[in-house]
Amino acid sequence: MESPYEYEEVDELDYRFTTDSALEYRASFADGSGYFLQSIPNATWIKAFGFQIVGYHPDRIPHDPRVGETISKIILQYFEQNPDGALFFIHDGSDGKALGRKKKFDVWYRKVAQDRFRKENAVIRVGRIEVHTSILFRQGHPLEADLIGAFESVGAAANEKPEALD
Repeated sequence: MESPYEYEEVDELDYRFTTDSALEYRASFADGSGYFLQSIPNATWIKAFGFQIVGYHPDRIPHDPRVGETISKIILQYFEQNPDGALFFIHDGSDGKALGRKKKFDVWYRKVAQDRFRKENAVIRVGRIEVHTSILFRQGHPLEADLIGAFESVGAAANEKPEALD
């Protein structure tokens, strides 16, 4: 395993780091409760996690295993500080690479987290677009059944919406 990059918390639950190739990344945890309000009221402990390159965005991003190690460290740190938290992921599909991102997340999960965390995946259809999502929480979470039910409801509710994009 590679050593992670040094990162800094620039705002509450908002982190930045710079790679050896001078790419600056931002990793952040936002309020994800809005996705689950119908099933779990006041679930501000559910965070939506995402990361992206800030500023300059090259056409081809060099492979850098330290980026994954750094993101992993940030996620694991989050759970150390919030053991009863949950993370909701929407694998960005704006560039047609959502399935690849989900597969990388699955590899990370099998390699780093499957013994300690539970992960559920869903594909939400919005018109002709497939949105890949995941939820991650500690094994034995006190609201495990509620989280799984709420996560399934998010997908079902989205799939029932009118096909506005067809």
